[in-house]
Order: sequence, then structure tokens, then C-alpha cells
Amino acid sequence: MSVKKCLVNSRLFGSVILNHILIMCIRSHHRHLRLHLAALHSVANANRKQAETRQGGKRYRLSYPKYKAGHHVVKAVKENCTYDYVDEVMAELLRMKEEYKSDANARAASGNILFSLPPLSSSANRILKSEAVQK
Repeated sequence: MSVKKCLVNSRLFGSVILNHILIMCIRSHHRHLRLHLAALHSVANANRKQAETRQGGKRYRLSYPKYKAGHHVVKAVKENCTYDYVDEVMAELLRMKEEYKSDANARAASGNILFSLPPLSSSANRILKSEAVQK
């Protein structure tokens, strides 16, 4: 699946992830870059189809999870992951390098694009610990 098709399927989420990846490459925050690349990989491979046998039947595998106490669970085998998006990300990075010429220009331009949402915990109603224990 191409990055463009992936972004169409995932709408805003995919485009935000791709923008973050490109901005992180510009800003060189390597610890965040790995996380964003993992998210892009997940989005690109989210809609994989079930693998088929040579005869055309669906493939399955058996799993024996601990919570089933020795009983089996049947799981569908998915097609192999794709890494086609890597070429498109690299092409976009090279295009941006040609466009901005220096890290300073890229950082200045990325300041207008990059945004971060407030953490989910910031909207929570806080109560005192003593009140929570009494309930």
C-alpha cells in the first residue's frame, strides 16, 4: 500500500503522522522519530488481507494463550508487511532538503506546521486522594 493510499485510508491521522516524521527528521529528535516511524508502519500495514494457501483457501494458525489454560485459539494469518512507504518518505525528505537547503530554514518552516495536542489527562476532573478513598 502506498503512503498516499494509506493516508487516504487513515485520513487526518496518517497525514499528521507523516508530517511529524518529516518534521522530526528535520529537527533530528531521534527518540521521537523512531516512534513516529513505527506509527507510520502500523498505519501502512493496518489493512492487510488474510493470507491464502496455494489452493486459494484462507490460512489460519493455532495459538495457546496462557489465559485459555491449554486450550487453543484460531487466528487468521495475515499477508506479509509492506515497506513501500519508505521510498516515498525518502523521496519527500530529499525534496525537502533541496527546498530548504539548510537546517535553520527547515526549522523555521516547520515551526508553522508542527503542533501538539494537550495530553488526555489534562482534561480529567481531579479530586483529592482523601475524597477518592472515602468513596
